Amino acid sequence: MTGGRNVILLALATALVSAPLARPAVRVIGGTTIEIQAAPWAVFVRQTTSTGSLQCSGTIVDPLHVVTAAHCVYDLSGQEASITSLTVRAGISSYSNPGGADAEQDRGVASLRVHPGYQWSTGASADDVAVLALSDPLDVSGSAVQAVALPNAGEVLPPHASVALAGFGREVPTSPPNGSLNWWTATTGDPDNCGGYSNSVIPDDDAVAICASSPSNSVCTGDSGSGLVTTSGTPTLVGIASAGPPGCATGGAGVFTYVPAPEILDFIQGNDAPPIAPRPSGATTINISWSARLAVGTTVTCASSGWSGSPALTYQFVDSADDTVLQQGPRPAYTIVTGDVGRSLYCRVLATNDGGTAALRTVDTETVGPTPRVGITTLAPRRVPRGRTVLVKVVIHAGAGLSGKFGVCITPPPRIGRRVCSSQRIDDGSFGGFPFTLGVRIKPTAPRGRASLAIAAVAGVSRAESTAVVQIT
Repeated sequence: MTGGRNVILLALATALVSAPLARPAVRVIGGTTIEIQAAPWAVFVRQTTSTGSLQCSGTIVDPLHVVTAAHCVYDLSGQEASITSLTVRAGISSYSNPGGADAEQDRGVASLRVHPGYQWSTGASADDVAVLALSDPLDVSGSAVQAVALPNAGEVLPPHASVALAGFGREVPTSPPNGSLNWWTATTGDPDNCGGYSNSVIPDDDAVAICASSPSNSVCTGDSGSGLVTTSGTPTLVGIASAGPPGCATGGAGVFTYVPAPEILDFIQGNDAPPIAPRPSGATTINISWSARLAVGTTVTCASSGWSGSPALTYQFVDSADDTVLQQGPRPAYTIVTGDVGRSLYCRVLATNDGGTAALRTVDTETVGPTPRVGITTLAPRRVPRGRTVLVKVVIHAGAGLSGKFGVCITPPPRIGRRVCSSQRIDDGSFGGFPFTLGVRIKPTAPRGRASLAIAAVAGVSRAESTAVVQIT
């Protein structure tokens, strides 16, 4: 895995000795300082190095285990840390100036596990998660130290979901952190991009990573390993802070290891050989296509291939204006309806296996046009003998973009004869004239004189009606 571009890792390197730090400010990079009781799962993780220390955050998952970012247990040259160099501090609202409500618990690390898929890099990398086994269990009976809830395996967090994070990172991008615990709120991004900036994890490894951003907030240096949690119901761990936007810019998206993916969750829960989620490659294709004009009644088709991991594919047809999913399922085709007029669409393919769900999307379509009109031309004999079958020719004149059932029905008055129909299926959006010849049997008892035959034509979603007048003799 090569390092990403235009991202920053969030581990903080500091000198071993530093000047005293001020008490926490009220507002920090758009976030808010909080007491530990508001996020009792949050811990401060420190790695002592030969030249100083690396400072990160972490999350309690049970009394003996803390999860953090994998890059937090490597030094700046890419060497894995010894367990004796790592310490964890729980129950604190500030690691530099503890408050009266803090209930500090300090622990060493007895062992550590790094996800087997992680490759150390100076940029963003997939599978950026490590589990620290503590030297002694934490006391999680109080309000300042508690384990976070874990998600269900395979859970898919929708785009634009509300999430939050508590971390010990910087409050000002250009200054060291003051030690306070800070609360950051955001919404998750689409799985197809990462706030518009480039990195190697999104979209290549989006089965195991998500992005989140806020117009007024940002993760920053020192927030690595912080737990991204849901904001409704019981706070549930859905992400681990991995990388942030350049300069910790507010509005920029942070990259988070996606905990619900079985590739990640199984590892956290003790599996050192978790199932591997699908990945796209240079051979992966995805496209959206249709025939002729894109209009009401047109069938749009999505196709994708070349995924690793033999995934099952789900197709989403999405309104490109607001990302509303119009149709989702195994069917790779969508028929444009009246409500789609004026929209453009795209297709997102979800590739799922035992390791998780990856996604890719197509480009947007052109704007959907209104229902194409159809016309009909009828050729019927002027005189029709009673008791005979008369051939009536009807031509449907269809505009481009219509697909589906093309057909004609001729309905005489009941005392003249019975209704007859003929149809065929057109799925390629062809346009032009489509001829139908129908035999109408005139009853032997039909009254002589003029009679009107009602003619109805259908071409996909379009309709047309006409009549043919005959003289019964």
